[in-house]
Amino acid sequence: MTADKTAKKRVLCLHGKGGNGASFARHLKPLLDATSETIEWYFADGHVQEPNGGFGWWQLEPGVRTFQANELPGLDESLRGVRETGPWDGLFGFSQGAMLAALAAAEKNDSVTEFCVIVGAAWPTCAAGKLEEISDTGIRTLHVVGATDGINPPEQARRVAA
Repeated sequence: MTADKTAKKRVLCLHGKGGNGASFARHLKPLLDATSETIEWYFADGHVQEPNGGFGWWQLEPGVRTFQANELPGLDESLRGVRETGPWDGLFGFSQGAMLAALAAAEKNDSVTEFCVIVGAAWPTCAAGKLEEISDTGIRTLHVVGATDGINPPEQARRVAA
């Protein structure tokens, strides 16, 4: 049996903290429209309810950013969700979703097979062991780093890219 070269790529999109899949899809609409013939886009909601009505991929204490956290309750459940809904040809993550995409790509399984687009990530300090031990997974990555990102420091996004 040979792979169907005309099949659309399956891409899972992971929103940032306090967002949801529907709002992320609205922000990406020009990209979705431009790639509709080649990519099937899927938008998930995080499982952690945020005070603003949106969702996150793990819990954080008030005022604490992921790169400052000593633990990320809910991370394992989020990684399991990526694995169990896959395999995915690619992941597209923004902010907290970008960190989840990087961590999912670092796992040694077939949940992500080809690529990750990682936009505005930070170094997930307490879970960084997964990134530090990564070897060549064969997954291509595109990292978007905001030079003036006021939420996730650009030097941390560059560290994730490295």
